[in-house]
Amino acid sequence: MGARPQSHTPGPTGTPAGALSCALDERGLRRQRERYARLAPSVVHVRRAAQELLVEFAPSFDRATLAALIAVERECCPFFALHFDEGSRRLRVGVGDPEAAAALDALAGELSPAGAKARSRGARSGSALLRARRTRA
Repeated sequence: MGARPQSHTPGPTGTPAGALSCALDERGLRRQRERYARLAPSVVHVRRAAQELLVEFAPSFDRATLAALIAVERECCPFFALHFDEGSRRLRVGVGDPEAAAALDALAGELSPAGAKARSRGARSGSALLRARRTRA
């Protein structure tokens, strides 16, 4: 088996003003999107709530890719509260600030079956994902 994704729950849920930014550059974003694309076919369910995204994976999902994806998200977008439950194969991504909800929509799009199909047809949403995850100037 590969690396096990680790769960993470941050301390305070509030996000300081100006902290809603993604630290990935274009190259980093492209690599992270590749991880999302590798995981998307193994997603069996995506549920979006006001300030939370819940993603359930099939038993055969790529654990090493998910572990890498989580590690990168923790570094580039510290406003995400990430928790992975190995037993249920569920990834929960939450935000403490409603201003960050658009970033959850972008992640949901990357992991949804429709998003995976669009990427396989050549659709490019990287710049939209980057804009959704960057601070509004």
